[in-house]
Amino acid sequence: MAGTQAEDGKLYLCAIKDVFSGRIVGYSISDRMKARLAVKALDNAIFRRRGGCKKNGV
Repeated sequence: MAGTQAEDGKLYLCAIKDVFSGRIVGYSISDRMKARLAVKALDNAIFRRRGGCKKNGV
């Protein structure tokens, strides 16, 4: 997680990195550093890994 000062206040970024490829596979940005930020980043990584479409309601 990283934080930076923005015009409207502080922003936090959580990125999920694939250790094998070295690529960022998911991320989330929020104005609050909470556990939900990491959960959303992981959800984003899973969503993108599946090709951007939800299957079986997941």
